[in-house]
Amino acid sequence: MIDDFAAETRWPEYCIQATANGIRSSFSLPLRGNGFGKGALNLYAARPQFFGPPQREIAEHFAGEASRAMALATRIADQVQLTRHLRIAMNSRSVIDQAMGVVMSQNRCDAAEAFAVLRHESQSRNVKLREVAAEIVTAASGKPPTPLRFD
Repeated sequence: MIDDFAAETRWPEYCIQATANGIRSSFSLPLRGNGFGKGALNLYAARPQFFGPPQREIAEHFAGEASRAMALATRIADQVQLTRHLRIAMNSRSVIDQAMGVVMSQNRCDAAEAFAVLRHESQSRNVKLREVAAEIVTAASGKPPTPLRFD
């Protein structure tokens, strides 16, 4: 809280700019999302000592509501990202399983041996396992693998 920018001594440059723009007092509150700081609610007034107990109470209530909304938005964004990662993983796993089937058929081996073949090819070429698997599926079917649909 800054009761009067004209009398504040902690941030001289900031105070000069604030008073030059007609700002005389401010009240700042942290906005928290999922338990840690994510931003701030900064309120400014043209009058010195504007933010008394009633104004601070209203601002604290608003900051609490904004923090809850921000926490919810953060959780939703995290879930969207997790869903995207899981879809990518499921598609990768599907292509790898298909490639393992091709290798098992061609080499008459079990799943562990087929996976070892894929892993060795991936490591020796320094190419992602999913890309090696996609190449094998494409070579066997004549078409690149299509992503799974989740609708």
